[in-house]
Amino acid sequence: MRRCLYAYHLHTNNSIIRARYIVDACGAGGPLPRTLEGVYARTVPFSRVYLESAPEKPVISYHANTYILPLSKTIVQIGGSERHSAPTLDSLPLNGKDSETLLLQKLASTGIHADGFQLLQQFVAWDSWTSDGRPVIGFSQTQPRVMTVAGFNGVGFKLASGVAAIAVRQLLDALHYISGPAISADLATLFSPGRFTRKEGICV
Repeated sequence: MRRCLYAYHLHTNNSIIRARYIVDACGAGGPLPRTLEGVYARTVPFSRVYLESAPEKPVISYHANTYILPLSKTIVQIGGSERHSAPTLDSLPLNGKDSETLLLQKLASTGIHADGFQLLQQFVAWDSWTSDGRPVIGFSQTQPRVMTVAGFNGVGFKLASGVAAIAVRQLLDALHYISGPAISADLATLFSPGRFTRKEGICV
């Protein structure tokens, strides 16, 4: 990708795409720098185990710092405890898998019987997070023609439709295409990338 005066040129194997604006909605693995956007990468470890009988409904335990998610009648997913964070995905240490002893303790603390326990798989996934728990939706502070849409703290799939409406409204405003009410100043400020560099306002 190369920036020109009023556009970006995206180079593929067979073509070049010219775009006036770029939307970076790549989660933790975005290709563009976000050091001023307040977005960082964080690991999401989890294990999948076999039980003779899985619970019928998910269990979320704050005191045990975990969740138990039934995937079938005999397989559950257990959230990991040890998480790491880093400015970028490339610098994120992808470790922190729970021991079998710790997994059994988590099952016991949530009142789930561990009969037939067998560890099947362990993964360390990742997602993008923000320091104040709110996502970033807005134009980059360092690259004004790049909109950052990231930092959903693991729940982006729940917010997708509302986030898309906010992002599209901002893009239409930037393109001077007037259709419908403008996005409110309070809403734009709430998710603005610039909130992490301001010395006063909603994020001090």
